[in-house]
Amino acid sequence: MKRQKHWRAEKSAKLHLSSRLTQQLKDQETLSAADQEWPSEQEANHATKWLHPLRVGLVLLVFVAISIAVWILPLRPKHSEFEQRELAAFPAFRWETLASGEYFDDISLWFSDTFPCRETWVNLSAAINRCFGLRSETIHGNIQQGDAIPVLPSTTTSTTTSTTVTTTTTSTTASSSTTGTKPSSTKTTTTTATKKPSSTKKTTTTTNKNIQNQNQDLGGLLVRGDTAYEYYNFVRSTADDYTAAVNRAAAKWKGSASVYALLAPTSIDVMLPDNKKPAASSDQGKAIAYLYGSMSANVKTVDARAALLKHNTEYLYFHTDHHWTARGAYYAYAEFMKAQGKQPTPLSAYKEHAFDGFLGSFYASTKDTDLKLGADTVYAYEPQGNIEMFYRASTGGSNVPYDVIADMTDWSPRYKYNTFIAGDQPYVEITNHDVKDKSSIVLIKESFGNAFAPFLVTQYHKVYVIDYRYYTGNLTSFIKKNKVGTVLFLNNMSATRNSYLVGALDDLIG
Repeated sequence: MKRQKHWRAEKSAKLHLSSRLTQQLKDQETLSAADQEWPSEQEANHATKWLHPLRVGLVLLVFVAISIAVWILPLRPKHSEFEQRELAAFPAFRWETLASGEYFDDISLWFSDTFPCRETWVNLSAAINRCFGLRSETIHGNIQQGDAIPVLPSTTTSTTTSTTVTTTTTSTTASSSTTGTKPSSTKTTTTTATKKPSSTKKTTTTTNKNIQNQNQDLGGLLVRGDTAYEYYNFVRSTADDYTAAVNRAAAKWKGSASVYALLAPTSIDVMLPDNKKPAASSDQGKAIAYLYGSMSANVKTVDARAALLKHNTEYLYFHTDHHWTARGAYYAYAEFMKAQGKQPTPLSAYKEHAFDGFLGSFYASTKDTDLKLGADTVYAYEPQGNIEMFYRASTGGSNVPYDVIADMTDWSPRYKYNTFIAGDQPYVEITNHDVKDKSSIVLIKESFGNAFAPFLVTQYHKVYVIDYRYYTGNLTSFIKKNKVGTVLFLNNMSATRNSYLVGALDDLIG
């Protein structure tokens, strides 16, 4: 029995050993086959020797193809939609420019200005910087030192001395066209504020869609990230001329129309906290207090600033433009209604429209890439009801029917603010047939009033909008003829330091 067990164990061990040997032989055969399939070091070097030149050749081919493509004139852009300008053209050959070297300088300018997909590369670079939190702070233009703001109001009706303030600004004058494409220009202006500022009225001319949008000259701009702010410098002589003009109007129309004044602060005052406001920008709160304090008892003032500051976490001002948004204008309108003892119409009662991709005056002046990435949305609120509107492109011109809020979907990014009351027209008249009390108001404004005017439509039977920069009629006769009960002067604070605008207002009042 023991011998049988021993034999069985020995047989089992031999079988196990045989199985292991068989498996080892199989493994060796597999390794040998793999060795035969795997190229030798010499073969590998030989293959690499031919692959490297092929890769280099492909890279050179791509480089040459790109180099040829960028020199093909039809592939290069000729117009920048976002910069609103014609790009540099390929220079014409002339022997004199060749000799002076100017010819090659012009070619260099053309090459850099019209590089294919240039805006895409610039935007990509800016987007990468934003992803890493690299947001710059830049100052554009010259910052003018403001005058000291008196604590007490002015005791004179007009200034008796003249002050010359020289400012260098980058400005864009916008005239109308079908495409909304407007040239930009850089100019230096010298403005003089005297006892009675003089001005030459601009005659507005329109073509095609008949939309005007003349921007006031911009001063120094602060760009922080994707938002720009305009510096404000208080100019006492011009401020005194402004209050004198409003006071004179109120005295003229006393007994026939109630006169109100609403001064709108600019974004640098409302949207930046006090500890982040640049010291070089004058205090608009103090300036408004001085201007209102200088107005006579015949003028009722509207404190819009407090309401705007209360809501400054909302979208009250554009990032790329100097105007307030329609929401900002609404809060000012609500304060105007309260000043008259009336209830403002709720914002929800208006039909909201939104137009994306707005790039306004700040972007046009700076071409700052961060501003372009932070393009605005223009929200507009359309009054509902049986409403008719027309405008006149010139004083005494023909009536042109138009919408209170126009569709700007297909308009150039620069001109979407024109959605409000056909832009900057000399004269706009809006009738709300649902308001039966025959009430009327004259809104005397610059472009800040455009976003404000639609809110008045729900309150008055007639809303007359007069842009004092272009209107050349007799305002006193107009108020008496149309039996206007209320007059509102609406200006942003930047306009009250501009002697041309104040002079235009003074001329209109007469």
